[in-house]
Amino acid sequence: MPPTATPSPSPTPTPSPTPTALILPTPPPVAPEPRSVLDLLLPALGLVLIIVVAVLILIFLLWLLYWWWEWRGLRGLSPASRVYARLERYLGLIGIRFAPEQTPDERRRHIMRQLPNAERPVSVITRMYTAERYGPAERRPSETENEQAETVWGDARRTILQRWRRRFAFWKRNDT
Repeated sequence: MPPTATPSPSPTPTPSPTPTALILPTPPPVAPEPRSVLDLLLPALGLVLIIVVAVLILIFLLWLLYWWWEWRGLRGLSPASRVYARLERYLGLIGIRFAPEQTPDERRRHIMRQLPNAERPVSVITRMYTAERYGPAERRPSETENEQAETVWGDARRTILQRWRRRFAFWKRNDT
């Protein structure tokens, strides 16, 4: 008889546990925490701060533009010469230009034809400039004349700027 093989027992695999669904308890709904007043105010204060800084920067830039327009190139001039130079600069805004060969009095008359409202301040400025420029060299303007030059300059500037602003008021167009 032939040798019989004895079957060797095959190992039986151990059954693996069947996965079961894990059931977790659902947490109760969380109520939002009450917001404090500070939580509400901080974003608003940040926005207000940004707006204030932007306005301050804008004001500074406008002031810088004004200063540059009003004072550039006038260092070292006497008050009468400075006011006369500013007058000519501002008149360019409204289109009044002068030929280089015109005298100050011819320029004054040209301004009077274009801006009759500015007759008094322009006449005072021109008189002071002419007296300083073409008068005796040793004559120095008094402190009251210097103050008067700045005062009448304010009047002349106001009249010129009113005329300049009228260019932009399309609903009030009249060329007087």
